[in-house]
Amino acid sequence: MENNSHHSYSQHSSTKRASPYRTSSAHHSGLATPQTRIVAFILDAVLMGALLGVGWFIWFIMIAGRGTTPGHDLMGQVIVDRKTGQPASLGKMFIRECLLKGILSMFLASMTMCINYIINGAFIFRDDRRAIHDHLLGTEVVQQRSSLLYEKLESL
Repeated sequence: MENNSHHSYSQHSSTKRASPYRTSSAHHSGLATPQTRIVAFILDAVLMGALLGVGWFIWFIMIAGRGTTPGHDLMGQVIVDRKTGQPASLGKMFIRECLLKGILSMFLASMTMCINYIINGAFIFRDDRRAIHDHLLGTEVVQQRSSLLYEKLESL
């Protein structure tokens, strides 16, 4: 028999795990929505450009141990280990953001005319809302707290 305890938000699972990052509050609704994840991605890209990469990286290093990026943090989101529900470690965040989403994605984009971004982005519209890099690292993005940007998006 398959153990589905780590599929707490999948329609195929009947078991939910307790996590400090998942509550029943209206503003803390579990998995981050595709819309708010896209906004977090755009915020990271804009901040990366505006801060010339260096400022974004310093900010990232300061908060990555909490399982977040500057964009996700502004949106009130945390990247968590899917099995434990705990924030992703600094090492896992570095691999996720710098190696997979950074270097590897840019390399693939240069060979595929950016189609890899569309394919990866489409994954967040699935029931589990996990992009390819989330599947590779066993992570998911949860809405930990409300933010002004989050509330504005929810009211649309």
